[in-house]
Amino acid sequence: MTLNKRNIMFRLLLLAVMGIQLIVTTGTSLAESSIKVDSDLALTSDQELSNEKQIVIRVSDQSKAQRDLGLTIPEGAAFDRTTSNQLNKKSAYTAILDQKNNSNQVILKQTAQTAQTAENIENDSVNRQATTFKKEYLLVFKLKDTSIFAKQQLKVTTIMNGVHYESKPLLLKDIVGTDGVQRQTSLSKEDTPQITFNLNQTEYIVGDTIQLKVDLNASEINEPLYINLGNKAILTPIKISSDNGGINFESQNNQNTGKNILKISSNEPIKKDFTLLVKATTVGKVDITASTETDHLISKTATVKVIDNPTSKALAINPNTFDDGIPNWVQKTKTEVGSKAFQGSTSRFLNYTFGGVNGGIDAEADSKISSYNIQGSQINIFIKDINKTIGAFFKGEDTSSKAVRTSTGFGIVFEPNESNDGPKQAILANKLTNKAYFVGHDSEGNLVSKIMGQFERNGKTLIAEILLRPSLSGTTAVQQELYLKNDTTQSVSYGTFIGQDTMLNGNDKVPMSSMGNNAGLYITQNPYKLAINMKVPDGPINYAAQTWTRRNPWFDGFTPRNFSGTGLEQKNLEEGYTVLKNSDTSYTAKWPFATLAPGESQHYRQDIGITKAPDVAPEAYKEYQNETSTDGSNRPGDNIKFTLRAHNSGLDSSWSDVSFSDIIPSKFQINTNSIRLINQSGQEITISPSAYNEVTRELKVTVPNSVKDNQWVSVTFEAKALTTASGRTVRNTVNVVGIDSNVNQQERSASAIVDVPFIKVQLPELTKKVKNISRLDAKYATETEASIGDEIGYKLVFTNTNSEEVPEAIIEDPLDSDLDEPSAVHVSYKDSNGSEVRSEDLTFTGNQLILKAIPADGSVVLTFETILKDTKKTVINNIAMVADVKSNVAKVNVIKKTPPTLIKEVKNITKSDADYMTETTAEVDDEIEYRIQIVNTASGDIKPGAILKDVFDADLGDIQQVRIDYLDKDEKIIAKQTTDWTDNQVILDHGIPIAGQGMAIAYVKAKVKETNKSVINNSVSLDTDFGAGASEKAKLNIKQSKGRIVVRYRDRKDESHKLAEDETFDGKIGDTRLVQPKVIPETDGNWTVVDSSNMVDPDWGSTTKPDWTLAHDYTVTYAKDEQVITYRYEESHIGIIADKRWDFGQHDTTATDRNYYLKAKTQDGKKQPYEVGVEDYYTSKGWTLNVKQDDQFHTNANEKIGGSQKFLDNAVLNFHNGQIALKESDDIGSTAPVSKLTSEFELVPEGAPVNLMTHTNKTPDPGYYAAHGFGIWAYQFGDAKQADYSIGLKVPKATKRFPRQYTSQLTWSLVIAE
Repeated sequence: MTLNKRNIMFRLLLLAVMGIQLIVTTGTSLAESSIKVDSDLALTSDQELSNEKQIVIRVSDQSKAQRDLGLTIPEGAAFDRTTSNQLNKKSAYTAILDQKNNSNQVILKQTAQTAQTAENIENDSVNRQATTFKKEYLLVFKLKDTSIFAKQQLKVTTIMNGVHYESKPLLLKDIVGTDGVQRQTSLSKEDTPQITFNLNQTEYIVGDTIQLKVDLNASEINEPLYINLGNKAILTPIKISSDNGGINFESQNNQNTGKNILKISSNEPIKKDFTLLVKATTVGKVDITASTETDHLISKTATVKVIDNPTSKALAINPNTFDDGIPNWVQKTKTEVGSKAFQGSTSRFLNYTFGGVNGGIDAEADSKISSYNIQGSQINIFIKDINKTIGAFFKGEDTSSKAVRTSTGFGIVFEPNESNDGPKQAILANKLTNKAYFVGHDSEGNLVSKIMGQFERNGKTLIAEILLRPSLSGTTAVQQELYLKNDTTQSVSYGTFIGQDTMLNGNDKVPMSSMGNNAGLYITQNPYKLAINMKVPDGPINYAAQTWTRRNPWFDGFTPRNFSGTGLEQKNLEEGYTVLKNSDTSYTAKWPFATLAPGESQHYRQDIGITKAPDVAPEAYKEYQNETSTDGSNRPGDNIKFTLRAHNSGLDSSWSDVSFSDIIPSKFQINTNSIRLINQSGQEITISPSAYNEVTRELKVTVPNSVKDNQWVSVTFEAKALTTASGRTVRNTVNVVGIDSNVNQQERSASAIVDVPFIKVQLPELTKKVKNISRLDAKYATETEASIGDEIGYKLVFTNTNSEEVPEAIIEDPLDSDLDEPSAVHVSYKDSNGSEVRSEDLTFTGNQLILKAIPADGSVVLTFETILKDTKKTVINNIAMVADVKSNVAKVNVIKKTPPTLIKEVKNITKSDADYMTETTAEVDDEIEYRIQIVNTASGDIKPGAILKDVFDADLGDIQQVRIDYLDKDEKIIAKQTTDWTDNQVILDHGIPIAGQGMAIAYVKAKVKETNKSVINNSVSLDTDFGAGASEKAKLNIKQSKGRIVVRYRDRKDESHKLAEDETFDGKIGDTRLVQPKVIPETDGNWTVVDSSNMVDPDWGSTTKPDWTLAHDYTVTYAKDEQVITYRYEESHIGIIADKRWDFGQHDTTATDRNYYLKAKTQDGKKQPYEVGVEDYYTSKGWTLNVKQDDQFHTNANEKIGGSQKFLDNAVLNFHNGQIALKESDDIGSTAPVSKLTSEFELVPEGAPVNLMTHTNKTPDPGYYAAHGFGIWAYQFGDAKQADYSIGLKVPKATKRFPRQYTSQLTWSLVIAE
């Protein structure tokens, strides 16, 4: 059979097996216990995505196998999993944290679908070039500490078939940004979730409260949010308004940069938008931005400008005429619309303005009066429900100046019995002199608007201010308010009313019903409800409902039909009682006829609320009744009954878990047995006294069942007014909170206040004084000093300031527990002249004394004595009380009895010190002597028996007897004492007079024993009846005879990582010791000593002098100071980096002498030479890289040709242009003695290995230890130009070639030197 040789191809395949054989002289294989470097794994930094806050690392795996990857989070950084997931939406991996093992590992899990795709590629045709499947993941690390981060390296690891593989290390110091220059991230605005700031305007006035609404755009915040309020204190945060609950804010102003940063945090994820209230503090312009801690959410910029109030202080009418609570009024010419969102709603708002619903009306123009019509700037209250406008008053939905044309609004009469007079009585219908329109903002940033002017009629003038603002009590309502002031020189008598023509949801004839409890009226036009609330602070006394007609029927509902008439308040109708039906409904509310003296002002208020089913409309009320006084005045001692009410004014709603909370002012003493709950059915329930917390003063009562539409619940209790209320107005607030059962279980709340004014009364007086009897104090005073055991006297004076006798009084005087109970109290009663009328001796009963009648304008004086017991207190305070009248504080300052003064000194007898000193120097075996001077600074003599204590240091020996000299005032010795020490103490057998009359001096000798101490301190004390006195320490500086050497063995990457325990060597000063590095056992890893230092605290981040040198032996001399030698090690490994497969390609079978060349690899279109690399990481021995051919090229053993396996006989592998390239290294590795052994060679199958390159082990200086440092050296076959012709397979003509694949195996080996 003849073959067509031109068409028959054979394939030469050279398999370079990476069974990296590391041969050492001991015969063991280092590779079996090492982690292998896998060239398919790589770590690179992404400079475009990295910036000064974050570093982005790209992990790639070019292998086709399915495998998970692992990476350790470097110290000084935090893994940003959220941002990483955003950047890797199309990645083959999913990043998870290894929480199971509580490690700081990031695991990259490869998806199953990707693995299957890779497997399909792997199993493709043999003759098809394999496709590389790219697997990448971007890891985002937030920088915490750049200096720590830069000291580390990063590796990605994996395990296959039980073998550990890792990438080449990525040195973080080479990529971390340390220049501080911000580099832009490539996250686009489309990819990054945005936070939006919503402002109702961009220009504000100093003093404004700004509502900064934070729109999360359906995002969720799971980490702290930082809001930058600018570089100056232009804006000041006040509070957060939110339905999220539990949101906290913390100001973090930077004094250096001036940045005003607000940290927003919560224990739960923030899922709902919220509002931040900030106050405009100073003039300026700020750009407000926000971002989460990991930049997962960032905001768009909102610009706020704060300006001075442009409203002139010299206006014809002063906007600050009235104390209306708004400090920042600005005059405007066109009306503006105020808006407040319903609780829990983002699409429904309660609005208010003067005129049309869109504002823009000329508020300062005169109103137009045509019969019953009053057009122009009338009060208008309405809601915006999505795109629908629902007005409260007739034509309230109009946009023009003709809106709300049939209502009078606030009106004034000047006669008590005045009848309807149409628009003439309406304030806004008249031509107000100096009429002006102003806007401002309340404490929550809501718009407040008002019209001011001078109202003139019937020759009388009043300054009027009509104001609109939203209620801040939780009720969805607008406060219609009127302020009046008499700015003339004559008193003005007048009456005030308000009349409005109601309309709801387009219906002008909606029945009107009673709200119950005289709280007001309401009308319902499903799904809306209008509440007309009368029971508010400064609210109306009379109110009525009437059919509106064109004759302005504002007093038709009263009896009689004029201003003096009474209305529905007289009937006290039940909730829901219909007062008008099938007619054009309107209402009037009025206040009592009054007189304003010149300069006086008055305030009036009536509220309008609108709600929609099924919302709860919470309302709270608080009122009081004096059950003691009958003249309308409140006095201390009166019993006050408070009534707290909660009302659901909603429609088709349910208010559940309703609870009352009332912090009782300190001016009241609640009677906890009087607490009652009146439920929805009117049933009265007694509430346990435990509902009141005496510590927090909070009364809390929970309503058992839900409060439905139009239902009321109440809480009542009684409280006694204390004397501290005298002359004060005491404000009390109730808060009512519950859950809207129909609207997402959201919390709904309301609050109410009540002010209780008290007249000033003359109060009795109670004074208390004290004196120290033991110290012979001459007079009683409010303060004295005393020591333990002293006798103390107290004096109480209770003065009756009334002209009537006090029949009986109970004095409470709780004495401190560290005072003895007095045996008797002397009581002296005196008349108005101070003469004693009677006296008695009493004893305390439970801290109380019951006194008899105290004369009118008289007094009673109480005196008693007690003893100050043993106490640790420094102050004993005492206050007495009669009823709730408290005395001043009688104060006893507790002082210790003065102990003696001791002075201890020392001198070295051996060294012949001239005198005793507080400090001297000594050596071992020196004799020293202590001198102790004792001075009595107490007020009396120290008696014999005082104990002198002296605990001598253990390194002092031969302690001698103590000799004590007792001296008189002339320093003459009047007595002597010599005695032994017993348990380190001596009892003085003589007394010591007070200072100036004598003293005592003690002497004691000792010797310095062998010691390692550098200092020996010694002090002495003396126990006396006046306390224990102690000396300062007498100091012996010891000249040391011993020194210490400490040797440390540490990981160079981690100072805290001990590779072996520190070694301590003690020796005589001046002696020397040879210190050498320790060999770390192989069981603890492959560690090589690299450098060393003899500094106590070298710079760990350095690798150079003066801190570190090449590791070497030290001859260390023992010295006084501790000597420290530190050796640092690197964990070493070595490995071969080689291709697994070389493919010479397909060739014809023509018999010819031919050298088949291995074609160069290509990368990015450029030719790359083949190479074999050695990675040497801090090993210390030399090595040689060699290669051998294990067998001749042959066909597959299972494929027989002519009955046998075929070989390429006499084929020779030949290599050319060999050269060495240093791929990576540190400073030491870059100078390593790596050299080429051959550049041209041939391999003989099964022949001897050929040595390619060698690392000659440096011979260090004697006593020094060499390490190779870090380096990757590659033996390259040619350069880019020579790559195609540097590896060849020479086959002679005589060798027969068959159309088969021929393979041979090469083994690359590293031979480690001894």
